[in-house]
Amino acid sequence: MTEWGVVGVLVVIIGLITAICGPLLKATKAITELTSEIKFFREELNEMKQENKEFQLSASDKHSKIHRRIDEHGKKIEDHEKRIFSLEQRKDE
Repeated sequence: MTEWGVVGVLVVIIGLITAICGPLLKATKAITELTSEIKFFREELNEMKQENKEFQLSASDKHSKIHRRIDEHGKKIEDHEKRIFSLEQRKDE
């Protein structure tokens, strides 16, 4: 093999290495960026889940208070209806 043949083979080998390493480096960089973004989104998701749990507990407490007040008002309305009925009965007598 002549000297130019050896140079040609070396050029081809360097070209193959460059053709393979370039995309591999880009892929590695992209994977690294995606991994960091996924980690960030996981942290955000965990924070949102915690906030949602706290909100649900707060809403549950508020709903309980609302239902208690509705029950109290229902009892008052029932009492008023009894009193009105009693007054109407007296009026009819």
